[in-house]
Amino acid sequence: APCSAVSVIYDADGTFVRSSRIKRNPDVVLVDTDVISTAPVRMLVAGMGDAFATYYEARACDRSGASNYTGGVHSEAAFALAELCNRVLLEYGAQAKESVEEKSWSFALEKVVEANIYLSGVGFENNGCAIAHALYNGMTAVLKPFPVFHGEGVAYGTLVQLAAEYLDQGEWNEAEWKEVTGFYQSVGLPMRLSDLDGSDAHDDALLLRIGEATCGSGPNAHKMPFQVTAELIAQAMRAVDERTKELRSGRAGL
Repeated sequence: APCSAVSVIYDADGTFVRSSRIKRNPDVVLVDTDVISTAPVRMLVAGMGDAFATYYEARACDRSGASNYTGGVHSEAAFALAELCNRVLLEYGAQAKESVEEKSWSFALEKVVEANIYLSGVGFENNGCAIAHALYNGMTAVLKPFPVFHGEGVAYGTLVQLAAEYLDQGEWNEAEWKEVTGFYQSVGLPMRLSDLDGSDAHDDALLLRIGEATCGSGPNAHKMPFQVTAELIAQAMRAVDERTKELRSGRAGL
């Protein structure tokens, strides 16, 4: 998150340790989209996966009244940036991916890079994170060596967060789920645990270990507007696997 004043610390084997807030945000962040247009497409798509979580995590923090990374609550402007980030990715994500596959600059790529770096960076810091990032952090402690990029793991975490919300509500939001999974298919983001490292989402012991690591990874898992337990995380992971088993899944650039 180059626009933020947050650094993430990992240990030598890639396990999440903590998020550390530094004294100030950067004065300038320079991004050359001509360079990005010639980079591996998987890198851009992973960035979209991380940025896509911004709105859903902001929404969860808004509903629960949880604090953001500055220790306060979000402003309306910050929440609007998170919503805009979501809209930009849904509208331009697939086109931006095509541009990078063709090694060419496009207006869509410019919009998505802004969403990945600026809208998401400002959005997460000033709204807060929730299950999507907590699950990623937890998985780094369990799946060894951690098999995917940060944004790919967070993207899977967003699906698990939505499933946890629907399970808590007692009703699946079919329209939202279709929109989200359709976006994942269009850009090539992972939708199942097996897309990450081949792990079985029906391995109850593994899911519970991930759930325990998620709940113990810091405050993010507990910023939802309901109680989050290791059992709920495991149940949500199983639900995601069941709900996506008929969908084309995988990762871009592989």
